[in-house]
Amino acid sequence: MTLDRIVAEEEWELMSLCLLLGMLRSSLAMPQDALTELLEVLEGDLDE
Repeated sequence: MTLDRIVAEEEWELMSLCLLLGMLRSSLAMPQDALTELLEVLEGDLDE
């Protein structure tokens, strides 16, 4: 099942699982310091 079909059929739980899997795969490929910085950005903990 492709992502466009998942969206068209409003399979939101499946979509969220696909997004989580994509984020997991991406985070495993990132250098550790980049992952730490990404998590800080997502948490909103960066000093501006």
